[in-house]
Amino acid sequence: MLYGRRPICPLSILKDSGTEDIPVPIGQLKSVINYLNDLQIKLKLVAEQAGIAFSSNQMNYAYYHNCRKKYKSFDIGDKVIVLSPDSTHKMYVRWTSPCTIVEKQSAHSYVVQMPDNSVKHNHANKMRKLNIQTNNIGVIYKTDIDFGDIENTPVTKLTPTDETYIKVHMNSSHLNTDQKQAVIDLFVKNQAIITYTPKIARIGEHSSK
Repeated sequence: MLYGRRPICPLSILKDSGTEDIPVPIGQLKSVINYLNDLQIKLKLVAEQAGIAFSSNQMNYAYYHNCRKKYKSFDIGDKVIVLSPDSTHKMYVRWTSPCTIVEKQSAHSYVVQMPDNSVKHNHANKMRKLNIQTNNIGVIYKTDIDFGDIENTPVTKLTPTDETYIKVHMNSSHLNTDQKQAVIDLFVKNQAIITYTPKIARIGEHSSK
């Protein structure tokens, strides 16, 4: 049963006609030649319409499929990750890295050196460029005790007696080159008594009368 009624097929029609359950329309049947000619004309018309729709829709399908497509290109020596089988089962695959491009055989195929020094031929679709993350900073707070004793990185700061510090911070627009160098030499020579923190001068009192 199909949708509440018995489906009709060619054998059912032939059976019903043979058992006289339905009358055969005499005089209304086309000849075999006319039927084949009409069928050929209809098939040609359908093929023409399908060809027109195919040529226009095929370009649209290709455009929307490739609108975000990016062609991959690797150079010899590039580091990549490769999607390779993890076992003999073809469904068990994983990304393996780091791998190195050894040779470019075609526009989309490369010879890759694997981490175990074996060489494999891979398609570009199974490779990704390896971007190594660097310059990461791990923050450890004073309350963290799981890392043990941690030594702080020494930071070198420029003091007012350093020659570089003097050149950067000294307002010497009114001095010529020789005068600038003379002032710098004076600061460097007396750096033992010149400090960044103001202090009390241990000298005698001076009075004028």
